[in-house]
Amino acid sequence: MSSTIIILLIIIGFVTLVLFIITLFLPSAWTIEEQTIIAANPAAVFPYINESRRWRSWSMWSKKQDATIELTYNDIEKGLGAIQQWTSLQASGTLTIVQSNDDESIQYHLDIDKQNFIVYGQILLAPVDQATNVIWTSRSEFNSFNPLRRLQSAALRRMLSYQMKAGLLQLSELVKR
Repeated sequence: MSSTIIILLIIIGFVTLVLFIITLFLPSAWTIEEQTIIAANPAAVFPYINESRRWRSWSMWSKKQDATIELTYNDIEKGLGAIQQWTSLQASGTLTIVQSNDDESIQYHLDIDKQNFIVYGQILLAPVDQATNVIWTSRSEFNSFNPLRRLQSAALRRMLSYQMKAGLLQLSELVKR
């Protein structure tokens, strides 16, 4: 082997080792919180978060965001047990509402890509004067020292944060109509 190839292999090995060590310091759990004030009372906002079919009008799981997405639903239209499943070229998953409190909040589980990425979410509606503070929280935890899983989790966190902000903006516009 020539010395150039040996040096190149040493550099590649060193970079790989450094990247592996960096991923060990990435968190195994994270929480995202985004919020917005909507000029409407909680009763006007609640149907949009509680009815799984309405998520497509404001959330990241819609034809507006991903032209390849296919959405399916179970027979429960709203509240506890309502399910939205999606498949697209980018991802697939299932969102299940696991708790619903009228005009106050929902909690859901989001299973992304059937890869054991479970996101636990909550959307809370807090009345503020003549408006509603919509507080959307997502969190995920996993026990894996796999560096690729940690990188995927970090990327998922960034993506969800962006999508949650965009979804709240869409929700605000929709409720104002």
